[in-house]
Amino acid sequence: MYSTSEENYLWAIHSLSQDTDQLINTNAIAEKMQTKAASVTDMLKKLSEKGLLEYQRYKGVRLTEQGAEVANGVDERNELWNRLLKEKMGVANEEASSLADQLKHVNSENLVNTLHSFLGKKAAAESKKAPKEEKKSKKSKEDTLADLKKKDMAELLAMDGLMEDTIKRLKKKGLTVGKKLKVIREGSDDQKMVVRTKKDEFKIPNSVAKRLMVKKEKKK
Repeated sequence: MYSTSEENYLWAIHSLSQDTDQLINTNAIAEKMQTKAASVTDMLKKLSEKGLLEYQRYKGVRLTEQGAEVANGVDERNELWNRLLKEKMGVANEEASSLADQLKHVNSENLVNTLHSFLGKKAAAESKKAPKEEKKSKKSKEDTLADLKKKDMAELLAMDGLMEDTIKRLKKKGLTVGKKLKVIREGSDDQKMVVRTKKDEFKIPNSVAKRLMVKKEKKK
């Protein structure tokens, strides 16, 4: 279990990391958390000692795979509570966001599963396979994007369990179900995976790549 403060820091770093491969500096985190840089430094050292992030003095931080998993969990719970409050209970956006911000720290697997069931689907209709892929997927083994190696080619089949805001961000960048992908650089805890379509190149965190289901093309 992690404290509310620890989860908030991990969530903030996760958010700041979405569009960059670079280390996240202390000042950016301090601004995001609305606190002093000295307080941020103390927390970063603490989180580093727990194996949740890689801390480089005077340079910045990046989440480890363990840290990213914690941050994704917080993100998932925040999205679920927001949906419950807004869609099912009619709570106004601003109040719902404020309440969800508090409730997202209630870390219960049973509760998360119950919320998923009550809301009717696992957070994203986009995670479902395109109809034409249903029959194909039964005949071929599905991999995650994170399983692929450099130069591998694949088709994106589904976004499995990703939160709506993450899916919207990917769609906005042009990464959608049905896209043909080529791996340019394999991902790891230290760097994002790089994939390319016909027109665009994408940098994808390892924690997200593990939730992108693909059909790997056979090498000729």
